[in-house]
Amino acid sequence: MAKDKANPGLKKGKDSLNEINKKKKSPKKRKQYSLENIKLALEAINKGMSKKLASKTYGVPRTTLIFHTDHPDKNVRPGPPTVLTAKEEEDLVNWIKLNSRKGFPRRK
Repeated sequence: MAKDKANPGLKKGKDSLNEINKKKKSPKKRKQYSLENIKLALEAINKGMSKKLASKTYGVPRTTLIFHTDHPDKNVRPGPPTVLTAKEEEDLVNWIKLNSRKGFPRRK
């Protein structure tokens, strides 16, 4: 099949769209490891264990351990920062529950 001159990686014809759709990658799944394992691995590193060995022992990616040792003061969680503090969120929930019990449910 002839290739398109404007896009040399694409073939002309009806199969070209199917090939493009097949090449789409699914989003990466985040690795699951507990905060406890990170803490244990960091303690082991502080006691002299290598990052590579701590990574294998506790099942935490080596790059994650490197980041946490280089930035110990950061409390990292995925995604953007929260809009409400934990206290504000708790107050809002309590206000909604209180008004609901009084017969004034929050509609919007």
